[in-house]
Amino acid sequence: ILVDSRTGLSDEGGICTRDLADHIVVLTGLNRQNVDGTVRFLRRLEMGGWKEGEVLFVASPVPTGLEELRDTRIAEARRAIEQTRFRADLTLRIPYHPRLALDEEPFLYDWAGTDLFPAYEAIQRRVRVMAGDVATAWNAVIVSAIREGNIDTALSRLREMAAEDPVAAESLLSVITGSLAKTNVRLRDALGRFYEIWLGIRASAEVHTTYAVYLITHGDYNRAEVELAQAGAAAQRQGDRANLVLVDMLRSRLAGHRGDYATALSLCHGSLAALTVSGGTDAADLVALQLGVLAADSGDYDEALTILQPLVERLDRGGDRVYWAAAAGELGRVLMMKGDMPAARTWMDRAIGTLARLKEMSSLAEGSVRDCGEVRSAWLASGGKKGRGWARPGRAGVRK
Repeated sequence: ILVDSRTGLSDEGGICTRDLADHIVVLTGLNRQNVDGTVRFLRRLEMGGWKEGEVLFVASPVPTGLEELRDTRIAEARRAIEQTRFRADLTLRIPYHPRLALDEEPFLYDWAGTDLFPAYEAIQRRVRVMAGDVATAWNAVIVSAIREGNIDTALSRLREMAAEDPVAAESLLSVITGSLAKTNVRLRDALGRFYEIWLGIRASAEVHTTYAVYLITHGDYNRAEVELAQAGAAAQRQGDRANLVLVDMLRSRLAGHRGDYATALSLCHGSLAALTVSGGTDAADLVALQLGVLAADSGDYDEALTILQPLVERLDRGGDRVYWAAAAGELGRVLMMKGDMPAARTWMDRAIGTLARLKEMSSLAEGSVRDCGEVRSAWLASGGKKGRGWARPGRAGVRK
């Protein structure tokens, strides 16, 4: 709240500053009478016991010309103010403009061609910093609102932030949709609205793709298909080969969810071939993992073993531990379907143990822990016998 206090020394001015203000902006002219009055006001503020926030000084009006005298008066004003406990650099200045003496029209943005515009812009920036109305403060307010469950408040502030500072907003959105969403169930349910703000800032292939993953995970396959089409088009425009491969991989995952395993396997094989040529090792491992999952979900357990066994061995020699654990869990599921229960239990226990030891589990890890645990519990509950309903619980496809 910006309170416009009465000019000079008055009871109203004392209430607005000493009693109400968290921070104060003091405007002072450069003649001796103005400077003496400003110092008297500051001494009264000290005597009143005001010990709140920052006091910002603005010299106004500052005429053009007579630069030597102007600099002398600024130096004298600074020394006089600093005889109190306050400090004033007087770098904020409002230049004199004849229009200000001729009518009462307030400064408007259509005066942007005058010296007034940058002067008021500088004051605005300093006041906003003083009031905590900057990106770093917005981050704290938005994250706090999310943690308290006030999603609408967080979205409203984030939209304001996106309009004022899109780079900072995008950086915060990356945190919100990433690490913050992992530990906040209510946020995960509302993430689509955050992704829509992100797409309004930058409709890149990466953002479309990440949003598609969210939609697939929440079962909104039709919207996911639209996002993947837009992601593919954006990746084509940007010449982003990596995202093109990722789009095909997600289209494969989407086809698997819909039971179209032929299309899913074809897309997955294409992605794997492209990554093998380009040398994308981690991404190739993830695609190979998905390929094994799709083969198992389509009932081709021999093909799934052919894919998963060498993948588990390769990752065990030094690959990503999340990918290894997910692949080991899938291998256990396939072995169980083929009737090798002891081997299945060994792989599932290793997968669950590895994922449980990870300090930060991705959604892939969380899904693998849940699926391995559910399958193993069902097996143990049945006395370790293979039976109907032993397919992997939940949706088909790899969680990313």
